[in-house]
Amino acid sequence: MHVKANSIWFDEAAKLTRWQRLKKRGDAAALAAYEKKTLGERDAFQFIAQLTVKVLRYDRAKNQVEVQMTTPGRFQDTTWAVDASALEP
Repeated sequence: MHVKANSIWFDEAAKLTRWQRLKKRGDAAALAAYEKKTLGERDAFQFIAQLTVKVLRYDRAKNQVEVQMTTPGRFQDTTWAVDASALEP
């Protein structure tokens, strides 16, 4: 599987859950502020390229996926929480 370019990857599912709630609410300013904060604190990363992952767990109720990065590089073998809509075959 792949995660789409420019998707936000969270180091904790709870942070992804908060991001999903803000996005669903439609408050663009609050969402942008949260993204800036989490990205700035390195609690999340936004990769500009499509990256290859292995799906470890899928929570359909929360629309969340736990993935392991398989793309070679310094983040290889790290685990992340991503929104299920960020995945593509």
